[in-house]
Amino acid sequence: MRALAPYLHLLSPIDLRSLWETCNDRGWFTLRREILDGHLQPPFPRGRWDRDNAASELDTMIAEKRLHWIDHWIDDFLEAGVLWSEILATMAAWLDKRRSLEALRVVAAAVAHRGTREDLGALSTYEGMPETEATQLIADTHFAVRRRSIR
Repeated sequence: MRALAPYLHLLSPIDLRSLWETCNDRGWFTLRREILDGHLQPPFPRGRWDRDNAASELDTMIAEKRLHWIDHWIDDFLEAGVLWSEILATMAAWLDKRRSLEALRVVAAAVAHRGTREDLGALSTYEGMPETEATQLIADTHFAVRRRSIR
């Protein structure tokens, strides 16, 4: 991979994405970040972690009413070597900025999918949210996580 570095500018965007995915498959995350991440071009940066882009993608999920994508979205980033703690921290910050029931639904689905009992603290209600619905959503997420894991 290092031998290819001087020639990456000669490769097509799809070839660069293919190399990027191969690095992920082999667990070469540091090498991939160092050599390939900066060369990805639209539409192929998808999957490369960027906090600001992640917030935009979460907003798009809400706008397009595609909450069910959150599981795949998280799994794709985890497979690319992004830590769950980084994903959750980004989502919690995003929820804190949006302060909406829709944003809480997205974060609750993420925690239910991948979170542990320690992650349940990322769920919170904010003024202006329908209190009963938000409280029930958090309770349902607590149940889902506790049912799935003992930690």
